[in-house]
Amino acid sequence: MKYKTYIGTKIIEAMACDAGHAASILNRAIPDTGVNTPGYLVKYPDGYESWSPLKAFEEAYRLSDSMPFGLAIEALKKGKKVARKGWNGKDMFLFFQESSNVEPGVIRNSILKAYAEQFGGSPIYIRSHIDLKAADGTIAMWSPSGSDALADDWFIVD
Repeated sequence: MKYKTYIGTKIIEAMACDAGHAASILNRAIPDTGVNTPGYLVKYPDGYESWSPLKAFEEAYRLSDSMPFGLAIEALKKGKKVARKGWNGKDMFLFFQESSNVEPGVIRNSILKAYAEQFGGSPIYIRSHIDLKAADGTIAMWSPSGSDALADDWFIVD
């Protein structure tokens, strides 16, 4: 049997906590560690709590207020809103729009409506995409600039 390589992208809550304090909170022993071993108490989305040694934790996670674009995309796919600290518009954020089928009867765009009718009135499939809630309250389809894609100042909006 051969190991395969995996990469993790989950959103968790955590706080700095030595192994001894974690053991008392979790009400179970932390094996193979001393009570003063530094680490993090971790709470997963399903409510499960565990403890992780400092080095392992810091290799796997980073604060969600300073993410690269790749992690921001993962957060979007998990239903989170994200934004950049570097944006100057107030209350701007991105969100993931799931794909959908749009019935021709509700299409307002004349070109798209004609396209749907050309193919027998079949629903039009709109692919998943990212939308931007702009500072003026409007919604627009969004695509990243080079600066956005390379930035490390992405954060999850509460």
